[in-house]
Amino acid sequence: MRTRARNRFVAAWGALGALLLGLDPSAASTEAAALKPATAPVATPAPPPPLEPEALAQLKAMSDLLKDTARFTFKATADREQPSVNGPMLDFFSVSQVAVSRPNQLRVETKGDLHAASLWYDGKMVTIYSLKSSFYGQTAAPATIDETVLMLMDRFQMPLPAAGFLLKDPYSKMMEGVKTAFDAGDAEIDGVACRHLAFSEEDADWQVWVEKGAKPLPRRIAVTYKKIQGAPRVVSTLSDWNLSPKIAAGEFTFSPPAGAKKVDWKTSEK
Repeated sequence: MRTRARNRFVAAWGALGALLLGLDPSAASTEAAALKPATAPVATPAPPPPLEPEALAQLKAMSDLLKDTARFTFKATADREQPSVNGPMLDFFSVSQVAVSRPNQLRVETKGDLHAASLWYDGKMVTIYSLKSSFYGQTAAPATIDETVLMLMDRFQMPLPAAGFLLKDPYSKMMEGVKTAFDAGDAEIDGVACRHLAFSEEDADWQVWVEKGAKPLPRRIAVTYKKIQGAPRVVSTLSDWNLSPKIAAGEFTFSPPAGAKKVDWKTSEK
């Protein structure tokens, strides 16, 4: 969007006439100017701004809606590309059920091709339980969802479905490092009318589809990691939004099921 091709035409009729007819160049130029009809100069359209205000406004509206919601639940259906040992990219699918209670409770249950695990965060402790092995690990956690999400992604290299939408101010975090932003137009996600927004950063390009109307909920997010081999892409479709859910007491506290075995959860402290 920032680069537009411009064609330049150079008129050399005065010099050409002097060469062929032996005319004085200045006289030829004067005669040509008299014969040529006057034309209004054509203004070159200004390039669009790198950060389109409309795209930023729609992302901000989405962020404000989630920021002002104390509790919400949704489903994230993800398609994650990963390079295979043979070279080609492979797609792996997962479905996650997410429950958020601000400022310090989070529950995620994921079932998919690669992982089947559950996460509990109760404001003090974070627990990961493997549905396949019945092993679970626990570690002390920070006091907020924001700090805990960043810890899980940074120290534990743990991907979380639609992590940006879990934070208290999605807009501020998602805009970090953004170089371009534009509104790509109307789209429809699972029958819901949306605006398609596109953003670019140094390491990634990402898109988000925001529901049109009074509740600008995120309906899909796609991220392409440009600096990872093969430029893998992750697409998450978000559905079943509930902004006033009834969440059972104890939903965010882990109780080991029968036969569960606790293991050490090794971290990569920085």
